[in-house]
Amino acid sequence: MRASLLVAILGGVIGVSSAIQALLWVGNQPVYQERVAFGWAALVLALLATGAVGLARNRPGVAGGIMVVDGLLGLGAMLLFYINTWYAVAVPCWILAAALMVTERHREAQP
Repeated sequence: MRASLLVAILGGVIGVSSAIQALLWVGNQPVYQERVAFGWAALVLALLATGAVGLARNRPGVAGGIMVVDGLLGLGAMLLFYINTWYAVAVPCWILAAALMVTERHREAQP
């Protein structure tokens, strides 16, 4: 369970920091004003994907699903806002963490 939590947190650090960085770099430029809501949405979705780690111990399937769905939606939002970020690196981390959560849970349940 530790490996999946570490990978999920790594994805969260990358996703949240990338969204904040994009908002700081271009969020106040007039060209990006009409799309800044996508940047904020990507930040919130990265926080939600990372926050799903709290469900990992009791409900690993739900936590993994939340991570994958929020991560992919956040990536879409970030791509609509600003493409020059590392946000796309966070999504494979969340997908790997979700897979590890489910497989580790099944491994722990077997005698």
